[in-house]
Amino acid sequence: MKRSRSKASGQIRIQQQPRRAIDFPSAVEELLQLYAETEKAALMLPFTGPRYRDRPAGWETKGFWKSVSIGEMPFGAYLRPIVISFLHWHFRNRLTDLRKIILLETRFSELPMKGLIARIDKARDFWRPRITVNSVLFTWLIPLAGPAVALWKWADPHNISIPSTELIIPWLVLSVVYSLLFLAGSFRTKRGLMLGGTGYAASFPQQFAKPGGYTCEREIFGRMHIATSECPFDLILSVAALGFYLVFQFLLLRSNFTSSIGFAPFVGPHVVPFIFALIGIPAAVMAWMSRKKLGRI
Repeated sequence: MKRSRSKASGQIRIQQQPRRAIDFPSAVEELLQLYAETEKAALMLPFTGPRYRDRPAGWETKGFWKSVSIGEMPFGAYLRPIVISFLHWHFRNRLTDLRKIILLETRFSELPMKGLIARIDKARDFWRPRITVNSVLFTWLIPLAGPAVALWKWADPHNISIPSTELIIPWLVLSVVYSLLFLAGSFRTKRGLMLGGTGYAASFPQQFAKPGGYTCEREIFGRMHIATSECPFDLILSVAALGFYLVFQFLLLRSNFTSSIGFAPFVGPHVVPFIFALIGIPAAVMAWMSRKKLGRI
């Protein structure tokens, strides 16, 4: 874009300079190739992990602060279906951005890029979510509600002893903690796959110094003047899990749960979670800043 001033009127005129043509077919091909290879690596993961027996010989894991300095948190288990769901969500978002820029560049005329857009739509459909809220609601919850009520009545609920809320609530909070940790670990493994990891190594993104697939994405979208980024869900979920663990500890103290069933050896001293908070929250902030600085998003 170039500006010039008219001597007669004194008005500023904006002259559009010709833009360099974007090679959309190459961009789509490179992006789909990257995602297809990443998907194959994800399908080869065990159902849950990381499993210590899959650890390669001579494996050396980076320490906590070295992991933070490269933008990662060094712990977390995963479930493969959740890892794949996070990957598919990532793929769909990037392909949607690519589709939008193609339509904007062609002034919403699909004819010149009809085949390319059809290919993107096919990939988005392939990676669409198979399990949605509606499918769970109408396929499982509503149809099974009637039989569940009948079974409850048949079991005679008056003869079933239900634990007190003081016993149930701490366990529910602890279940939330483990669920958040599995979600964080699954997202972390998804990041390891995007960084080029496979198998056991995929669960340890801190082992990969180079940005890997994130660099490829940034180069592809950079040609179209699109900035890419990724929300640090693993760091957010880890901090949330730490917060719920603090709530769990508070409930134990409040209900005298520790002294009643001898839970102290498992939980440890009540001061430990507060130490984790003092270390974990600043570490998560430092990891996010390092991640942005190194381009690992």
